[in-house]
Amino acid sequence: MKFSFITFPVNRLAYDNSDYFLSIDMRRINLISVIYLLIVVVTMSCQSVLIKSQINRDIAKNASYFKKDNQRVIYLPMMHIAKPTNYDNVRIFIEEKREKGYVVYYETVKFDENKPDAEETKLKMRRLTGLTFGENVLSNEQQAIFEILDPDKYVLQKQYDYGLRPEIDVHADFYLKDLVALFEEQYHKVVLDNCDYNTPMNQKYDCNRKDYYKEVVHDLRNEKLMTHILDSTVSKKLIVYGEGHFWFAFYSNIERTYGFEEVKRKNWVD
Repeated sequence: MKFSFITFPVNRLAYDNSDYFLSIDMRRINLISVIYLLIVVVTMSCQSVLIKSQINRDIAKNASYFKKDNQRVIYLPMMHIAKPTNYDNVRIFIEEKREKGYVVYYETVKFDENKPDAEETKLKMRRLTGLTFGENVLSNEQQAIFEILDPDKYVLQKQYDYGLRPEIDVHADFYLKDLVALFEEQYHKVVLDNCDYNTPMNQKYDCNRKDYYKEVVHDLRNEKLMTHILDSTVSKKLIVYGEGHFWFAFYSNIERTYGFEEVKRKNWVD
C-alpha cells in the first residue's frame, strides 16, 4: 500500500507565508491581552467583594469582650465607612451598655479650625500619613472605596450619629496639634514643601514624601489608647475605636500586659 502525504515546501513556509506567521503572533498577543484583562477584572471583582464583605459586617455583633476580676472591657471595632443601618445598630449597642454602667471611650483626632496654625497642622498630618481632614473631605483610601461601593448606600462614620455623647463620653484620643507635636518631639520636625501648600485638602494628595502612617496613626495613638483607658480605675469600659487598632495593639496587650481574659459573647455577663 502506498501512502501519500501532504507536504509543504520549507522555504515557502519560511518566506512566502510571512503573513501567516504574523497572524499567529497577533493571535498570541491578543490572547495574552485577553488573559491579562481577565486577571485585572477578576482581581478587581475579588477586591470589590472583599471590601463589601468587610464593610457590611455587623459592627455590634463583632464586639470583643474581656474580663479581669470585677473589670469588664468591651471593644467595638468601628469602620470609617458603613451603611446607616450598621451605625444605627452601633447606637443601640452603645446606649444599652451605657445604661448598664459602662463608660464610653471613643476615637477621634480632633482639631480646632479657629487656631491660627490649624491649616499648617493639617498639612503636616497629611504629609506624615496621607490622610486629609475636614467634614466633607475624603482621604485617598476613602475615595478608592467609594469608587467600588454605591455612595448612596454608605456614609462616613464622622458624618453619622452612631450614639456618642461627647458631653459625658471620654475622648480617648489626640487633638491634631498635640499628635503632630508628639511626633516631632519623638522623631523629627515636619517640613512642608510647595506640593503640600499647593494641593487643596479636597484633591488627591500625591506629593513625594516618606510615609509615617504606622508611627502616627497606630504607634502613638495605640499607646495613648492603652494607657489612657486600661490604666483607669473605671470598672466597666466600652471602647469605640477603629478595628485596625484592635489588631495592631489592643488584642495582644490587654491579655499579655494587662492580664485580661477574652470571653465569648454568649457567655458574657455585664
